[in-house]
Amino acid sequence: MKRLGCLITLLVSIGSLPGQTSNSWENFKSLFPRKKIPLDLQHKFLRLEGEFDKQREEFETRTARRLIKHQNFYLAEIRYDCVAGGNCEALEVYTFDFEGNLISKLEIEKRLADCVFESKKDLTHKTEQTWYILETKIVRECEDEPNQQIDLKLVEYDLSKEGVFSKQSEQTIESNRPYFDFSIGLKNRKELEKLSKDELAKIRNEIFASYGYSFKSDKWKEYFRQFEWYQPFKGAVSEDELNFFERENLKLILNLEKQ
Repeated sequence: MKRLGCLITLLVSIGSLPGQTSNSWENFKSLFPRKKIPLDLQHKFLRLEGEFDKQREEFETRTARRLIKHQNFYLAEIRYDCVAGGNCEALEVYTFDFEGNLISKLEIEKRLADCVFESKKDLTHKTEQTWYILETKIVRECEDEPNQQIDLKLVEYDLSKEGVFSKQSEQTIESNRPYFDFSIGLKNRKELEKLSKDELAKIRNEIFASYGYSFKSDKWKEYFRQFEWYQPFKGAVSEDELNFFERENLKLILNLEKQ
């Protein structure tokens, strides 16, 4: 009888596990939108690691923002805030299968700053499959602040049909270029129609100059020689070398120059 009782208890315990998992997943989904995520659910679904729960309860908050159901997975946006000596916040994206198992994670926005240092991430553009994130690091002098160094990095990620984020490319952008913003974001026609043909030509050629193109025209040789970042070493730049924003902005510039 004792053995039979133990067997029944074991079967009941095993039978209850799927229901418990399902219930906790439903509890997690019910937090969307705009509810705080308890630590136990952070550990379970976000794979939170480390034994710092007291500090996390006091200094960190994760809030469920949006839950989007795709064909093969859920995509969850979660806001992260922390109490620190300066600005500390982020927007994280997680993908889960339909049973609540974590598939992949990507930090798409970030602000971490104090008096002398700032680290940022910004989602600059996304399609169903491709996500472009601009990573910015700023080092400055606390008192005067005009003297600062800015490092820019454009990172491209793919999101597969199975919900997996994978890094496709990473490109350092020279922030001292006059028109570097044409390499990190899409421009619209109205913006460019305000520019002169000479300005459009400078922007177009600057993109190629940033890849080390050696100009044959004396005009452009002389113009780009004034910039420390310009290092000519190649006779051609292929379209495949350009990033997504540069290709799209160049199409628009060339179209306007023909008018």
